[in-house]
Amino acid sequence: MKKNKRINIRISDSDLIRLKAKSIESGIPYQTHIAMLIRQYVTGQFILKN
Repeated sequence: MKKNKRINIRISDSDLIRLKAKSIESGIPYQTHIAMLIRQYVTGQFILKN
């Protein structure tokens, strides 16, 4: 899938540290991990719990 848009977001330092740690565990770059999570959410494969 072609990635042709760039976004900027602000998140807390602690969230970024945890995200990077999970990405290392998964063996994928953290930005790729973020893109995968967004894709899962918008396609209905990932559901947020309240």
